[in-house]
Amino acid sequence: MKGKIVVKKKILPTFDIYASFPSDDLILDYYKNRFNSVFIAYHQFYKPDNIPMNKFEGDDFPTNAEIRSGCTAISWAEIISKVSLNTPSEMDVGLRTHIGGLKRQFENKAFSDAIRQFSKETSISIPDEGCICPFVEGKLLSALHELGYEWLWVGDEFGIERRLKWIEDILIKDELPYSACSYTPNKKILIATHWDSHCTFICANNKLLTSLINKAEIEGFYCDERTKVYWGVGN
Repeated sequence: MKGKIVVKKKILPTFDIYASFPSDDLILDYYKNRFNSVFIAYHQFYKPDNIPMNKFEGDDFPTNAEIRSGCTAISWAEIISKVSLNTPSEMDVGLRTHIGGLKRQFENKAFSDAIRQFSKETSISIPDEGCICPFVEGKLLSALHELGYEWLWVGDEFGIERRLKWIEDILIKDELPYSACSYTPNKKILIATHWDSHCTFICANNKLLTSLINKAEIEGFYCDERTKVYWGVGN
């Protein structure tokens, strides 16, 4: 019939590797045609110094800039030393279990209970999944600025919707959104936070990434060829 509209199934184009992250794959394999090195940055725990605890409830949650100025960051290494955990992998599994982010056979309730109890007893906040830690964000963006970068493309988890932002503005009054994939205009550095993870993937080529991580002084590790998105499971 003339004029009949045929509705086709909408199929998204292939995601740009420089602006996306794997959902559950080998990390270096996913990025192999764009970046040869990836650093896993742990999201820090933090303890409020001069921010009332009720600010962390409801709609009046502090901004990342307020958290950086009003809280003390606490490393995974320090938390591990004070609870019944032995390795970052156990911390990763405990945090993922805490949010219900693992299949039942991979969960470890003892790990998650230890983290939760320690947080309750000390008023130390557990980092959120899918959101870059305010302290990692601050150190990383400051290091990018030191390397001469002034702008950052900030996109969603699929790299579909993107906005160009001034790095200093992000540091002062803005923040990277949930599950953001952010990259430098020359597409040489990617900062990506997987939705179920308490860590951020920082991707570049070896020399550039080493320089960035050394400047940022953030806690974490470099991926090897066996590192998966759910890297704590099975280790």
